[in-house]
Amino acid sequence: MGGRRCSEPTAGHFLPPLDYFLYEAELAAPLQGSPPPPPPPPPSTPPTPPPLPPTPSSSSPLLSPLVLPRCEQIYREQGYDFKVRDGVVVLVRRTRRAGRRRRQNLSLEPGHALQIIPRQRAAGQLITWTGLGFVRVLEGAGLRFTVDNLPSSMDYQLVIRYEPESPSDWLASVSAIAGSPGNGGCRGDPKGSRTLILPGNSRGGVLDSPLCLNADARYLVDVVFNKQPDGSNSNGILIDSMGLIPSIESVQDFCSQTDLDSFRRFRCIGLAAELDPQGGLPEVCEGLVKSMSARIHRGAVRESSRNIVHDEVHII
Repeated sequence: MGGRRCSEPTAGHFLPPLDYFLYEAELAAPLQGSPPPPPPPPPSTPPTPPPLPPTPSSSSPLLSPLVLPRCEQIYREQGYDFKVRDGVVVLVRRTRRAGRRRRQNLSLEPGHALQIIPRQRAAGQLITWTGLGFVRVLEGAGLRFTVDNLPSSMDYQLVIRYEPESPSDWLASVSAIAGSPGNGGCRGDPKGSRTLILPGNSRGGVLDSPLCLNADARYLVDVVFNKQPDGSNSNGILIDSMGLIPSIESVQDFCSQTDLDSFRRFRCIGLAAELDPQGGLPEVCEGLVKSMSARIHRGAVRESSRNIVHDEVHII
C-alpha cells in the first residue's frame, strides 16, 4: 500500500472486491443422487479357503497347505494379497486402480444430470456469467466446490449466481465439510445443511446465515438443487458460480456503527452479489470495501493472471 494516506495499492497490486472469492460451477465436482451405502464391515473370521491340491512331501512341516495361518486377515487389512504356493506364504502388495484416482468431470453432452453450457462473448453483449458459461443442473443433482484460498478466519456470506430457465423458484441445500482445520479462528466447523432460495425472477441468491470459515483451511461445499413444485415443465437451472463474500460485521474494530448502518442501507453485500450492478457501487460502499479488503488481505494483493481475468469479468 502507498499514497499520502497509505490507502492506495502500489504498482502491480490491487485491492480485491467483495466478490473476489469466486468458484466456477464448471470446475466443481459432480454430485448425482445419494451416495452409495458404505461397504459392509469385514467378517470377524476369515472364510474357509477351498481345498488345495496335495503338495509334495518336501513342503514345510510347519505349514499345512489346507489351513491358512491366522495372520492372513492382518495382512489383507494392510493391503496385501495372501497366497500359499508350494507350502510358501506369498504376500503381494495391492495397488489402487488408476480409474479410481481420476476426478469425475462434467459432461458437454445433453442428457446428463450435470451438463456444461458454454457461452460465447460478443461485443456489446451484456455479460451475465463468469468463466466458460454455466452448468445445467437437473433436479436432485448437485455440485461440490473446493474452497482452500481464504486469507482470514471470519464469517462469509455464501452466494449462488445462476440463470433461471423458467419462472420456477429453486432451493439450494448447502453443506460444508472441513477437510483440514486451518488456523482455528472459528469456534467450530460448519455443521448441518442450510437452505438457500433461488427465485425464478433473479440471478443471484445469498444465504441468510453466514458461514464461519478458517484461513488456510480446506472445505468441500456441497450444493444440491431442487425445484419448487409449480407445474412447469422445466426441470433444470443454469448455475454460474458460488461466491463467498466477507461479512463486515465479523471484522473487529473496523468501522463505526454509522458506517455499518450505511453499508446495510445501501445494500453493499447485495450489490456485490449481482454480476453487473447498474451504476456500480455507491461511493460509501466503495470506500468501505477498499478498507475492508485491505484489512482482510493484510494489504493489497499482487496481481496475477487470475486476478486480471477476474477484474475484466466484473468491470463491464
